[in-house]
Amino acid sequence: TSLIAASIMSKKLAISNQGLVLDVKTGDGAFMKTLEGAVDLAQCMVEIGQLMQRDVIAMVTEMGIPLGRTVGNSLEVLEAVETLKGKGPKDLVELSCELGGRLLRLGGLAADNKSGYKRILASIEDGTGLRKLEQMVEAQGGKLDSLHNLEISDKTVEVVAEEASYVKSMNALSFGNGAMKLGAGRARKEDKVDFTVGLVIHKKVGDFVDRGESLCTIHYNNDAQLEEVKQQIYNAYTFSTELQPKPKIILAEVDDKGSRFY
Repeated sequence: TSLIAASIMSKKLAISNQGLVLDVKTGDGAFMKTLEGAVDLAQCMVEIGQLMQRDVIAMVTEMGIPLGRTVGNSLEVLEAVETLKGKGPKDLVELSCELGGRLLRLGGLAADNKSGYKRILASIEDGTGLRKLEQMVEAQGGKLDSLHNLEISDKTVEVVAEEASYVKSMNALSFGNGAMKLGAGRARKEDKVDFTVGLVIHKKVGDFVDRGESLCTIHYNNDAQLEEVKQQIYNAYTFSTELQPKPKIILAEVDDKGSRFY
């Protein structure tokens, strides 16, 4: 934990920022698999920030379930753009506003977390957030057409439910590994990344799915491992005949006042 914290914080503090908000993931899709381990890491990073006279908040957030609805390079960028257009998944919007709201508070631009949250949400609703992203792309020599018209593979296959039920759990790591097998990531450093492939998730924990209804759409180009990925994605779900609660996104928060669990 100490080595991880030192590696992360040395980079974060090198830019001489006074305020820092960290998103510490936990769960099957994260490096820190347990909540206890993630909180320990968060506490260690906050303490490092305090020793450097910085204001640090660490949010411990759920990554046993994929955040948002997409996995894959172009798909995730497109989802980010759609979110800034006000069409984003509820969990992604909520977490972005919670993190951004706290950052505004640390920067003196919001009186408290709630008003910071509202200001981030307002920047989505009035389009200023999207324009800021466009300015970042332009400043780095990028073209806005490439941002708004990303190429996505039109070869698709559906992963469908075998019976009517509620989604009880998901394994985020299986989704990530499945996308990698499609070419969205590298198994070896010499592998070529296919930016056009990935997954679009239609059903998440707490959702009802009918028999034959799509759980996930797979965008692919090479079908060499397609059946394996299709089965892997289906096996990443567990189901129940009973109504399931929606999971929490934020599990804990660590700052100079200590740790709080939600």
